[in-house]
Amino acid sequence: MKNSKVFELVINAVQFSAGLDDLKHKTRRREYVDARRIAYYILRNVHGFSFQSIAKEFDKNHASVIHGIRDFDFLLKSDKILNEIYNQSCNRIAQGDIRKEQIMQEIQELQAEFLTLI
Repeated sequence: MKNSKVFELVINAVQFSAGLDDLKHKTRRREYVDARRIAYYILRNVHGFSFQSIAKEFDKNHASVIHGIRDFDFLLKSDKILNEIYNQSCNRIAQGDIRKEQIMQEIQELQAEFLTLI
């Protein structure tokens, strides 16, 4: 799967679980900051993206991503709501609720590309 698809999958899952419209919205409101931390954590620890690539996707500095991930471990243990949003996001990604839609779109794109080759 392309990197942009993975970013889109994770961002959509976290946005839905947190009840937010735009995870990349430039704000310091707690719910957005915490949701971005969840996305950073999943992208880094589950999918293995570099700090720099995650920062670029969110239009942030790599140090912001490092700080968000470092704080996330503590917050996950102490904040029940954050823990619930994290678990819901992981479940949505694992179940493929969003992934099915992306796979169907990718199949359609490949079919269109295939038809141009014939």
